[in-house]
Amino acid sequence: MTTPPFKKIAGYLQAQGQELQFVLAKAKKLAELNQQIALLLDPPLREYCQVANLERGRLVILAANGSIATQLHFRLPDLLKRCQQDPALQSIREIHCKVRLSQMPSTQPADEMMKPLSPDTAEAVKEIAQSLDDPRLKAIMEKIASRVAKLPPK
Repeated sequence: MTTPPFKKIAGYLQAQGQELQFVLAKAKKLAELNQQIALLLDPPLREYCQVANLERGRLVILAANGSIATQLHFRLPDLLKRCQQDPALQSIREIHCKVRLSQMPSTQPADEMMKPLSPDTAEAVKEIAQSLDDPRLKAIMEKIASRVAKLPPK
């Protein structure tokens, strides 16, 4: 009988188990970094953001949803300045925000999940779309604006 290609758990738990030690050190560093960054975030955002990685001066923060990611995106320049002022965080040169994927993927297509907009909201979204220079974003906003609720006749 041959030995399986994977290590026994005891090999990882020994003091010289470098792979596990590296993973544990990285997890500890990320947990500490998460606490430091949380103190720099605005209180309403703290519970919805989490540090995911720091590599080569690039900090990645996960946001709970698109709304939080948008709010965080607008605050990134200020957050980066605050990091530069903290000696423990000066290695951070750029910050990226990503939306945390849902734990339970939906079985519905995205088009079916989006609820129709009120006519007033649809008109506002359409006006915003017309003011955009980015053609891809403009097309997305126009598609969103086209999803207007059908109102019953008066």
